[in-house]
Amino acid sequence: MWEKTTVDDFRRKLEQACEWLDIARGRARDYVCLIEEFERGEHGPKQLLAYREAYDIVELFQLWETEIDHFPGLKTKLKQACRKGPAMTDDEKTSNSGNQPRNDTFVYLMAGRFRSAGIPVGSVDGISAGAAEARSAEDFSIRWDRLDINVECKRPNSANGFKRLAKSAQKQINKRQRRGIIAMDCSRLARPAGTVLEAESPREAYEMLDQGLENVGVWSLPNPMPSKVLGVILFARVPAMTAMRILDANEQAVRRSECITAMLVVGNRYSSDQTVLRDIAQRLRVERRAAPSQMGWHGGSGRKVTGQ
Repeated sequence: MWEKTTVDDFRRKLEQACEWLDIARGRARDYVCLIEEFERGEHGPKQLLAYREAYDIVELFQLWETEIDHFPGLKTKLKQACRKGPAMTDDEKTSNSGNQPRNDTFVYLMAGRFRSAGIPVGSVDGISAGAAEARSAEDFSIRWDRLDINVECKRPNSANGFKRLAKSAQKQINKRQRRGIIAMDCSRLARPAGTVLEAESPREAYEMLDQGLENVGVWSLPNPMPSKVLGVILFARVPAMTAMRILDANEQAVRRSECITAMLVVGNRYSSDQTVLRDIAQRLRVERRAAPSQMGWHGGSGRKVTGQ
């Protein structure tokens, strides 16, 4: 899906998200200020990156605004995830508890995407649908064709961290009675700190990101995976600058700022339920592709949001 918006419209959506979550200060409000500075012509690193950093919060708002009452207590958790932590992903520290707000944000984003796709979500971060008390330990759970499935979410910040966290997620799934899916936010792997993805066009930027996720899926995932693991969802969202030029308020040519999102689903060939993840991927609008030799099948899809 290719969506286009102006920075001004995006800022208004971000302000609506802050009002919905009752956030008066913290990183979500910092993004409002940084985007206003961008509109005034201040195009420093933080102003350029604020658009991508804030997009997770806007998407959370869009995914959960009308659904949050089904999970009593979850809105408070969303507020903490969007308010706390460093404003810039680049400022996160390896193995630091300050990374937890963004770790939680990824869980809520993935759960919201599943629910938005019409896939029943049974619990999110310990909160069961219709009950305020914690009843489960998985990041979130779904129900598919009479099958209860756990989803474990991880955010690696290095290649070694990817392998370590993938194995950790496998162990979490394997020790429980349910089948499971691993979801990995590879955004920090796809974009070196202090950089943006540069391309001639938004489509080229997406293809570059998509190819990067495919390389991770083919070469970095543990093989073989336990049969309880249906497969892995790889996700990445990065800021980009394209060669397409527009005029700013002072009629000066500037490069266009993009937010590129890609998602890849890799099936486990050793799972007896390969069709389950394939059907879930189709519901999430992830197209099936040719299979790598060591995995069952894989598919990818993406979305680009343009800011001017």
